[in-house]
Amino acid sequence: GPPLGVGDQIAYAVVGQDFKLISQRLKGSGATMGTFLGEPANLGLLLKSMKEDGVDIPMFGEANLYDPLTLEAGSNPASEVMLRIPHPPFEEAEDYPAIAKFLDLMDARKAEDPEAKTAALGIQSMSSWLLFTEAATACGSTGDKVISRDCIRDEVTKIGEWTGGGLHAPTNPGKFEPAACVIVMTIDGDKFTRKFPEVGSDDATEDGYYCPEENGVVEIDLG
Repeated sequence: GPPLGVGDQIAYAVVGQDFKLISQRLKGSGATMGTFLGEPANLGLLLKSMKEDGVDIPMFGEANLYDPLTLEAGSNPASEVMLRIPHPPFEEAEDYPAIAKFLDLMDARKAEDPEAKTAALGIQSMSSWLLFTEAATACGSTGDKVISRDCIRDEVTKIGEWTGGGLHAPTNPGKFEPAACVIVMTIDGDKFTRKFPEVGSDDATEDGYYCPEENGVVEIDLG
């Protein structure tokens, strides 16, 4: 295909896409990196096609792609894959008590429902429920002791910094501010592993996140 410039997009069908066509276009495009937006199963299929076609360029993605579905077809990729997540990796649960507890709860759920899966969306759901619970508890124990929409909203703004008890990087839901800190994951063989920052390094906070300044620049070794 024709050369691709910065920000050029390649559209694909959500269902039934032949990702061989896209990997072939990437191969002839001169592209030196790419960002994938979409479902994890489709990223896996693209990585599989890129490997078959010898397309070895870094691929970036967001937290929804940190999912076992990516690995089903996309394990052992030829490309370096970097996924930005705002919470501790499941693979490091022994170092993060809140994540260990989340995994225990998910294991119990899976025993009841074999279709259940452990994914980042579950962390978001649990954090949201915990936030509501904390606000509702405050509403039920102060003032007129009525749990109303307005009271919940007011209490959330008072909470300020929120990590869901350590489930994710700090956010401020009262000000609609998402997490500013991230961990970058990569695919190592048939599993996810931390790529950046190295725990205990100058780039990492005490909790192992990278919290960039606005428009910060960092170098990650792709070798």
